[in-house]
Amino acid sequence: GWLDSHRAEALKALSTGEWGVRAASNAPLSLAAALEGLRWALDITNPALVAALFMAQMTVVLLGVWIVAPRLGHLCKGAILGLVVVDLLGFASAFHPFTSLADLSTPSGAVAFFIDQGNTERIFPKPNVRSMDANRLVPYGIPTFTGYSSLAPQRQMAYLRHLQTGYDTVPDTLLDTAGIRYMVREAKFPGLPFHNVVSIDPGGPLAQGSVNNAGSKTTFIGEDARGDTLAIISALRHGVEIPQDAPVAEVTFVAPTGERRTVTIRAGRDTAEWAFDRPDVVAKVKHRRPEVAMQLDQTDTDNAKYKVNLYYAEIPVGAAVTARTVEYRYLHPAGALRLYGMTLLDRRTGAFTQIRNKTRYRLAYRDQEALVFENTGALPHAYVVRHAVVPASSGGILDQMLEGSFDPRRSVILEGFEPGMGPRDVLVSENPAIAAPAGTGLTPARVEQYGPNGAVVAYTAADPGFLVFGDAYYPGWKAYLDGDPTPIYRANFLFRGVRVPAGTHQVEFKFEPESVRVGLWLTVLGLLTALLVLVVPESWVLFRRLACLAARARRGVSLERWNVLRRQVTVLIHHD
Repeated sequence: GWLDSHRAEALKALSTGEWGVRAASNAPLSLAAALEGLRWALDITNPALVAALFMAQMTVVLLGVWIVAPRLGHLCKGAILGLVVVDLLGFASAFHPFTSLADLSTPSGAVAFFIDQGNTERIFPKPNVRSMDANRLVPYGIPTFTGYSSLAPQRQMAYLRHLQTGYDTVPDTLLDTAGIRYMVREAKFPGLPFHNVVSIDPGGPLAQGSVNNAGSKTTFIGEDARGDTLAIISALRHGVEIPQDAPVAEVTFVAPTGERRTVTIRAGRDTAEWAFDRPDVVAKVKHRRPEVAMQLDQTDTDNAKYKVNLYYAEIPVGAAVTARTVEYRYLHPAGALRLYGMTLLDRRTGAFTQIRNKTRYRLAYRDQEALVFENTGALPHAYVVRHAVVPASSGGILDQMLEGSFDPRRSVILEGFEPGMGPRDVLVSENPAIAAPAGTGLTPARVEQYGPNGAVVAYTAADPGFLVFGDAYYPGWKAYLDGDPTPIYRANFLFRGVRVPAGTHQVEFKFEPESVRVGLWLTVLGLLTALLVLVVPESWVLFRRLACLAARARRGVSLERWNVLRRQVTVLIHHD
């Protein structure tokens, strides 16, 4: 049909919509999967579509019978109600998972932990932790970043897609920007693929980012591992111009004594551009290709698929070192490195230790089902920064946050803001590659009131800047600075931002969408329509009955009057 012959247009329409849909695993559906689901939903051989059309036809028939034969109205109303109940139960049985009431009413250990914490901090559960499903968290009021609805904004789904792809890893910058304090994952660690002595989670790099990105440096727990060789799996992105043997990153082992040992990762020797083998790239790369550990499938902006490489390297450390912590840092001014796996290997004994856990994540709770990690780098729910980046378009903002020049503690990416409007008292850049100036730090704000339809935030700032509020931006949200309306912008791809002056002030957010007013009028119209459908048939019956009674009454009065006249005429005749 049309969807098959206009696939590109359909995918574009789905991608530009405001809403997205989750899969059964609570993960976002891909556009291709959503399109296939739409095609199947419109397929006449789909039993669900046949059942829906049958119910629609039966509803029309029953309404017709109701109007034509009002005496059968009560029977028709009952039948229509039965159709609605059957339709809703049929949909729910296929959409919602089933479990016992006792299971739902008893919180799991992880849920009980969050209840004890006061339910004030935002959490992010990885998929497949069933006790963290949204409908299990609703009764306890636990704020989860995955949300409680199967119908979520497209941008939230895109944001979630990056958080959910790795098994035990997440992009630190996105997690921090969302203000997520706790991350939950399954307690049972699955077997990850290996290349030589390094395990790989293809969906989630351990670290990523360019030199000015907050994710370009991080610290791992060394587990007091001992070794003389660093083994890594990594890949460069946007690194075509980086020359052979150029230092791109460094790894520093810190011993329990404080001794530091640093090794350098070099382009063309230890890592390389991941799109090296693309025909349009290979001739432009200025470094060689090292050993390939694995290939992954990627899709470009034209929806064309291609292969990318992950590279394996072993880098001598020198004399054996004991690692209490391991520090990673990207160095090169161009490109960005994705570090997928890291191992400290002792060549003399053959022993090796995977380096995966970061010091920023503190194990806060564990049981047989789930592990709960506290993210010590989470940003406040609301804060003020001085510097803003205004992108030319919304495309590529998530990539900018993941690997570009971006640090949420120093700047905000603000869509729709016009730097030339108003006083020039804030720091604004229209070039996303420019890092925030030195000294532009973060000032925490205070959330004084919070609810589903509004919030009040107070702050004190020494300089003018931008208030970033960690709730989702959506058309209909309005902002008021000290009671006066003020523009509200989409901040950091998903959240809300407001330009604010220096000093102590209050910003109130209210959800006042035009759609609510339109919906109210449509509701009134719907109620009137329902009233007419329900009352008019009965009123028509009553009207007919009253008309009959009136007709009989009129006939009765006329007959009586005729009898009176006849008697009067008879009397007059006899008198004469």
